[in-house]
Amino acid sequence: REGVEMITLNDLAQRTDVARIDAIKVDIEGYDLPVLRGFFNEAPNELHPGIIVAELGRQNDELAEIVKNAGYRFRETAGINGIFERNA
Repeated sequence: REGVEMITLNDLAQRTDVARIDAIKVDIEGYDLPVLRGFFNEAPNELHPGIIVAELGRQNDELAEIVKNAGYRFRETAGINGIFERNA
């Protein structure tokens, strides 16, 4: 088996000189919560995307709490996904 390098979104943005993220879709097969927690704890505020789309599923309340604490509000659902928009 070959290994796959894993880096954080914040590290990827720094390596590629990305200064802004408009939107992200999170679907990491059960790892959405720790990835979002890590991103919001590590990434500078100006890198936080304007929109986050994430599967709600069983993690609905916890996911909503994480993004709410990071300054987002629930906008709407799209199938099994929740769309969260950053507060202005």
